Amino acid sequence: MMNENKKIRHFVSKKQKSGHVLYYWQPTNMLRKNGFLPRRLNDDLETAKLEAKTLNRELDTWRNGGAEPIEKILQKGSLLSDVIDTYYKDPVFTSKAHATQRIYTQCLDRIDSWAGDQPINTISRGNIINFHRTLYAKKPAFANAIGRQMRILFEFAYDRGIIDSNPARRIKMPSRPPRDQVWSVDDQDKFIKAAEDMAYPSMGLAVLLAVSTAQRQGDILKLCWSQFDQAANEIRLKQGKTGKWVAVPILPELRSALEKASVKNEFIVSSEATDKAYRPDHFRHLFKKITNAADIEGLQFRDLRRTAIVRMGEAGISTTCITAVSGHDIGHCERILETYMPRNSDMAREAISAYQLYRQRKSRKSK
Repeated sequence: MMNENKKIRHFVSKKQKSGHVLYYWQPTNMLRKNGFLPRRLNDDLETAKLEAKTLNRELDTWRNGGAEPIEKILQKGSLLSDVIDTYYKDPVFTSKAHATQRIYTQCLDRIDSWAGDQPINTISRGNIINFHRTLYAKKPAFANAIGRQMRILFEFAYDRGIIDSNPARRIKMPSRPPRDQVWSVDDQDKFIKAAEDMAYPSMGLAVLLAVSTAQRQGDILKLCWSQFDQAANEIRLKQGKTGKWVAVPILPELRSALEKASVKNEFIVSSEATDKAYRPDHFRHLFKKITNAADIEGLQFRDLRRTAIVRMGEAGISTTCITAVSGHDIGHCERILETYMPRNSDMAREAISAYQLYRQRKSRKSK
């Protein structure tokens, strides 16, 4: 039976644990990108073969310049993979920033490999919880990202009437304590020196840019020399995640480093090996290599954004002014600072001193 089935293009049979065999028409990834979506076929073998042959004829018509493939209308009983493919084409997904789309795609690929061939309305809350727990045992952060993505995907299906309820809604996921690591000035100097010694001054410049501007790694790596306004002494950029434009005044230390840096192309941070902008994976690999050489443990590049915010907070800069630099919404600033600005004893002493002065002033006025 299996040899006969293989003669039909894109015809796939999958035997379930119960012994029951399901039949599918599974086009290649290239065909899926062109609108041909996977189909669950009839449970009867001969009927399923006829359906697969019909779909192949539609495919041949398209290849010969005929009509475009007809998008499958999602309905109750649609395969999870069909829902994912439709989600990819919806503004709910396409309106996201490129970096966000990349993260979502990683999660959706894992969800698709888990249950893409199952009708979405047969996936229970228990199935989702068990899937999350299995992932969490090995990769907690990725498991929680998967959980959030399933909630979004199933809500997408619920809004379109494909399912009667969202089984992934309000699933409790173990929360991990937020990172509160900050770079000391000594850590910063050690990294920059190690980068210089290893002939990677661009990496030291990237660290200095991040800790001076409070911007994300993706935005730092995309900075162009044209965004460095020497006359205004500021860097202007559009944040990739939020889409917000920010203009960040340049500290003297950073300006000096920028003026000394060699201009290899339009990007400020360019690889010494390629004279081109860094690929994110290459940048992460090199960053790890330099932190090891500098004997720096437990610190990541993303901690530099937090470090910049903490330093501004310790300098007494207001929340509103900090968000003008970092690009956060003012309304969310207090909640963000709970993560980005760990409290320390110096700040506590300063608060009590200010409170004591306030009490003394009130006492004098009452006399």
